[in-house]
Amino acid sequence: MAYFTRAKMLEMIDTIGHTNEFFERRGSSGNERKDLELLIGCQQMVIALADYIDSLGADTGCVTELLETVCECIYAQAENLGNRQMVVEEAKKLSNILPILKDAIEEEIVEISSISIVDFSNLGETADEKRRIRREINRLVDTAVKKDGPIDIGIEYNIPIVVGTYM
Repeated sequence: MAYFTRAKMLEMIDTIGHTNEFFERRGSSGNERKDLELLIGCQQMVIALADYIDSLGADTGCVTELLETVCECIYAQAENLGNRQMVVEEAKKLSNILPILKDAIEEEIVEISSISIVDFSNLGETADEKRRIRREINRLVDTAVKKDGPIDIGIEYNIPIVVGTYM
């Protein structure tokens, strides 16, 4: 399965949007086969995004629902290529949905840019020293998290987080 960064997801939505603008303005190119290929390509992008987001296992219900709606609009355009008015109506509907989808991706898709893993197991000689070090590490982590408040989904944090174990 492919890995998509949030920037790549937004780029894919922009590509769908540019294609949709063409159909919103013109209804079709007059070459039904070419138009169908464009719409199939857009639908495949939406399906790839939906599959990837689904594989994350996170609660991304709003994004998933919007992707389903985008897919339905694209399908409706493909089914109605002979009817310019229907294609334009679906394209207008899609033009309204895409910015909402982009906002939802920005808010709901968490992207971790780096994780530092630090092994603290070799710090301290005695049980008392290890206990003091463990408390200090916990205090530092608590201070870092409390400074910015509780961690929320969709927010980028630039705080030090310690990942690892200390015994």
